Amino acid sequence: DMAVFRFVRSYARGETLFRFGNGESSWRDYAHVTDVARGLFEAMHREENDEPFAILNVASGVPTKLRCLIETVASACGGDPAAVEERPPRPGDVGGTFADVTAAEEILRSRA
Repeated sequence: DMAVFRFVRSYARGETLFRFGNGESSWRDYAHVTDVARGLFEAMHREENDEPFAILNVASGVPTKLRCLIETVASACGGDPAAVEERPPRPGDVGGTFADVTAAEEILRSRA
């Protein structure tokens, strides 16, 4: 996700990290690239008798609040999670999204 890259870059450069909103009212479904790759691998190696095509959400299926994501990135980068400048929420920002991974779990027998 672009947010993770921006947060890592800000901490690496010693720049102020800007967060829109309080970090509790915004959440997303973050998945690591290796988890997504595993899901794609499982999709490519399905049994021949399975349905040939399906539309699936390859994701964690777990919402992560922005505040928690920032704290995790800060911890991993040696940054200060308190070094965040809070700004007002931006008009049009969606509170949160996360994927329904039920079909992926059933068809691929895994989740990201």
